[in-house]
Amino acid sequence: MAKNKDENQAADETIKTETNEKIKKSQKEQNPKDKEKSKDKEKKEGGFSLSDWFIGVKSEFKRVTWPSRNEVIKMTVSVIATSALIGVIIIGYDFVLAAAYSAALNFFGV
Repeated sequence: MAKNKDENQAADETIKTETNEKIKKSQKEQNPKDKEKSKDKEKKEGGFSLSDWFIGVKSEFKRVTWPSRNEVIKMTVSVIATSALIGVIIIGYDFVLAAAYSAALNFFGV
């Protein structure tokens, strides 16, 4: 009884695998984009085309999700504020280290 179940499960898995492979193969044959891709590969094998590159760039720019004006303003203010804060921290370290260096020189009489 257990052998029959195992054999049936193995047979079912084999059938599923074969069916999935057939479906994938038929989808590849029916998909017109795949044909276009193979044509593109043939073109690319011949060399680089600047016009094709610009066409690709244009299509990529259409897919970009651009931020709204408010988002750009918020991000710009955030970058400026962070840069200013880091600048102040660096200036503070510079003054502290310059004072410590000067004090060390005076202490040792140089």
